[in-house]
Amino acid sequence: MYLIRVSTNSNLGKGHINRCIKIRNKIKSKVVWFIERGTKKELPNNLTDKIIEETSSTSLSKTIKYAIEYNAKAVIIDSPNIEVFKIESILGVKPIIIFVDKHLNFKNVLSVCMHPINIKRKNFLSGYKYLPLIKKRKNISIVKKSKNILVSFGNKDSKGLTENVVKIFQDLIVNQKFNLEEYKINIILGKYKKNKKHIKNTLAFNKNFRVFSNLSNLDIFYKKSGFAIGAPGFSQIERLEYNIPTILIAQNNIQKKLLDSWKDTGCALIAKNIQKDLKHNIALMIKKKEIRNNLIDTISSKFDGDGASRIFKEIKNYVNNFKSF
Repeated sequence: MYLIRVSTNSNLGKGHINRCIKIRNKIKSKVVWFIERGTKKELPNNLTDKIIEETSSTSLSKTIKYAIEYNAKAVIIDSPNIEVFKIESILGVKPIIIFVDKHLNFKNVLSVCMHPINIKRKNFLSGYKYLPLIKKRKNISIVKKSKNILVSFGNKDSKGLTENVVKIFQDLIVNQKFNLEEYKINIILGKYKKNKKHIKNTLAFNKNFRVFSNLSNLDIFYKKSGFAIGAPGFSQIERLEYNIPTILIAQNNIQKKLLDSWKDTGCALIAKNIQKDLKHNIALMIKKKEIRNNLIDTISSKFDGDGASRIFKEIKNYVNNFKSF
């Protein structure tokens, strides 16, 4: 039996839940989930595992008690607040596996980092081979020919990046920098995005834009997008599953550190300066099809869809070799 302690606060988006679901699907034995109070609705409706609500957003008390009482094989923790979790209270008793978005290497813990660059450290997994994506489409030619552009910055987009991107496109259209007439720009507004009404009203009579909000998933848009503009978080993994080249813009300091790493993989373009870099990269994606197609081909060749299997194989090895102390 494995225990999964995951952050389910809706303000944090679905990334933590989604990657835990992908690992859970590789586990053949029983799994028990530990989540924040009052957040069961954030989990998929088809999840049949037992679900227990913890006492607070950073609590492990029920998780630890259950792990010891029912002799769990391991505890998997996925939270942006991992540094304030009191994991030392169970260290040496049960194997601990943590998911992190930056280089955090806890002693006597297996860390799985959602970072595209391989960092060689003991008990530390990172690099594109350990990104838990699952290939969802093989017809790459459809993506290469698509005239749809996807703009999405998750559930909240507290920095207002959506508005900034819209203004860039409006400027390009008005000044006729290049022909955008054939393109449809799909703007996705998350559940907790502010200014939804204003954005919809602003774009209501512009035939280049289509605005959507409160969607449960973006699969229908991923299937028909020629390229995307978004953040280098878990949504980037979802886009890679559909071979979508993306212009990445960071939403926070952690993501800023990921930009150059994603660029180095050859799977994305990056925009550190929205005004300058974004305009330039949009032009590249539209004017130079070979750049977009090269990104698509690189994504297809680098990611085989076995990342989740590799992660769980390493988890099993860590659990099997674990010695309590």
